[in-house]
Amino acid sequence: MLYNLYAPGAPDEALAQANLANDFAAEQWARQWVLTHQVGDEFTLRRADGGLDALVMRTRAGQCYVMTRSLAA
Repeated sequence: MLYNLYAPGAPDEALAQANLANDFAAEQWARQWVLTHQVGDEFTLRRADGGLDALVMRTRAGQCYVMTRSLAA
């Protein structure tokens, strides 16, 4: 499955993308990408088919969290 990572200011232009086996692998990939690239503190992770929408945040202390958003809203 194809996953895209977006910056808050550019919701239509992916910063990075990866073809991964499942949502868990995508969350791990997004977390590593955010910790490696110093381009911001808040990102959106989306699966190309729309099945996953998650917020990826980096804290000032250097921790990274992934929180899925409700698709029912």
